[in-house]
Amino acid sequence: MVKDNIIQALLKEGYSQDSGFDETVDRLFSLEGEPHDMLAAWIRFDIEPKFNCEGIDSTLLRSKLGMKNAAIILAFDMLKRFPESSLMFNKLMKQRTIYKPQI
Repeated sequence: MVKDNIIQALLKEGYSQDSGFDETVDRLFSLEGEPHDMLAAWIRFDIEPKFNCEGIDSTLLRSKLGMKNAAIILAFDMLKRFPESSLMFNKLMKQRTIYKPQI
């Protein structure tokens, strides 16, 4: 995987080259195993990343949190490397569902 391909994919998806962009590119570039394969499939073949890991589904991340493909791939990597992070995520989603700001 070439970093330029990752940069182009992020820009195409609407990311801007502001603070944090280079770190995101580096994190994506350093992926290994299934997350790397998911990244490669997205960049090379425009295959939308999909997974269900530790009770967290990529569809939920996309629809409820508005996450883009790169963020979904990074979330998958985090869940694979740190399964305990799913507990924190599920707790936050429950709080988000219960808490509805007053306007």
